Amino acid sequence: MNKPRLAWHRALGIAVLSLTLFSATDTFAQAAKPAATQAAQTPLPIAVLWMQRVMRDSAAGKSAAQQVGELHEKYQAEIVKGQEKLRAEQDDLARQQAVLSPDAFEAKKRAYQRDASDLQQLLQDRNDELDLINKKVTNQIESALLSILKQYMPERGISILVDRQSTISYDPAIDVTNEVLQRLDKALPTIKVSEGTSTGRGSAPAKKAPAAQ
Repeated sequence: MNKPRLAWHRALGIAVLSLTLFSATDTFAQAAKPAATQAAQTPLPIAVLWMQRVMRDSAAGKSAAQQVGELHEKYQAEIVKGQEKLRAEQDDLARQQAVLSPDAFEAKKRAYQRDASDLQQLLQDRNDELDLINKKVTNQIESALLSILKQYMPERGISILVDRQSTISYDPAIDVTNEVLQRLDKALPTIKVSEGTSTGRGSAPAKKAPAAQ
């Protein structure tokens, strides 16, 4: 198997959200002020928001990263178990080739090939499922963030909000990431990640006919 790919990407060749896990330690004194006080602050016609950090360091992002990581490990173990079973079947085939009749050997060989194909399909299904989960989690956080910004931007007099990754240089005074992060954590403190979102065969392996003896 290929070594993994989270950011929400890890082992298995499975893409998982690249959420680096670490706790935000900033003290958001500014965000603790009442909304009316914030609105009275100096307007920021242009402000900067570090989107990558919001997705990575928000409580919801960390919650999703942990759950997806656990799900990935579960699927990884499932694939490894399937690989071990295939290796045992392959060794058994090699041992019995000289003693089985040609027809019996071909039947066992076909059974082995079906198992190998099923495992490959399972791997693809698990990858697809984690990709879909990542997209759903990202959309959920972005949706909550958009609702927050619709209220927050008028309060701060922000006309244009720029992603930090799109800027070359800026005054840290116009970076509103900390304030937005605190609001997002309050609005969306966690996310429930559910498995079984894939429509592939991975969630319910097909039953195979017994191999001919």
